[in-house]
Amino acid sequence: MDPCQQARDWLLQADEPRPERCPVADVAAHVKACSDCGALVERIRQLESAWRKLPAPGHAQAAQAAFLRRVAEPAPIPRPYAPEPRWKRLLRSSRRLAVAALVLLALGMGWWLLFPGADVQAHDVVASLIDWNLTLAQAGSAEERQQIYAEREPFLKVAFSKAALSDEERRLAQTLFDHGLWLRANTDPLAQTDIFTDMADLLLDHMYRVSKKGSARDMNRYARQYRRIMEKIDANLDKLGKAPALEGERKKRLEKIVLREARRLEKLEVLLERAPTGASSEIRKALEVSGKRHKGKGAKGTSK
Repeated sequence: MDPCQQARDWLLQADEPRPERCPVADVAAHVKACSDCGALVERIRQLESAWRKLPAPGHAQAAQAAFLRRVAEPAPIPRPYAPEPRWKRLLRSSRRLAVAALVLLALGMGWWLLFPGADVQAHDVVASLIDWNLTLAQAGSAEERQQIYAEREPFLKVAFSKAALSDEERRLAQTLFDHGLWLRANTDPLAQTDIFTDMADLLLDHMYRVSKKGSARDMNRYARQYRRIMEKIDANLDKLGKAPALEGERKKRLEKIVLREARRLEKLEVLLERAPTGASSEIRKALEVSGKRHKGKGAKGTSK
């Protein structure tokens, strides 16, 4: 077996993925000497550390109490030792991979963080950056925003450097990076809405470029991200609508935001007409969000 594959199999099954804990001397020596396997050890540690920091689900206390009750019960009579079947070892490995996947999803990342050889696609980078921006905007305190920024920014830089991006995709990703830096320190709903309006404009322009390539899969991915941005804009506008009336320069900024939203709605309707086969449903969903504030708009998207 390939030494790296053998080491990876052990690392993904081990309770403590450290070379000194490996019972096979050759595998332990390989992990210590191989930079790729050593990097995988570090990534697994980071994933497990991030997993421990995730908030416990609501039923965690009840589960803990049930566990303590079971511990207090008399221990069962041990069965004679038998080697663990291979299918159980594979299942344990799959569980570790599943935990890794859940953590990566929770952090808005992808498999390319766990496996260095994985291809990084443009839509992966854009989706992760948009998720990062939205998470920063929804954070409740300055300390939480700083933590979110610090935890994700290094990984996103790795993705940015690994991805094969066109000039337009690189500009879009760089803008999303810059907006993340801004959102780390700013919470004003009007200013945030300006930021997300810029994101929506840029992403819609990119969706036009993607539509020319005829990829329904890519179009659906970007349309989903566009809808998430529009939902954030809509939430911020609701918040601004409940606040005291804006005056002066801030009122003008809000009027410009609403005007830009109306223009995007028109462009989105045109995009629906030229979208690749199979991409209509996601664009319609985006139209529904965009059309909430513009009665009578978005109707073209319901008949295709």
